Amino acid sequence: MPQRLAAAAAAIVLLATGTASAQVVFESGPVRPLAMTPDGTHLLAANTPGNALEIFAIRSDGLQ
Repeated sequence: MPQRLAAAAAAIVLLATGTASAQVVFESGPVRPLAMTPDGTHLLAANTPGNALEIFAIRSDGLQ
């Protein structure tokens, strides 16, 4: 029993000290970050860092 307790305590200490481990991140960026509305009057842009959807009006002189 004391050996199991010592092993458990050692494992807790190792985990608590923040030993470096490789982490795999399964998140990816948007697949289609830009899209145009069906009527062609607006451009929709996914602003992932800002956690927002940007909407731009398409005009003959550019985006507004």
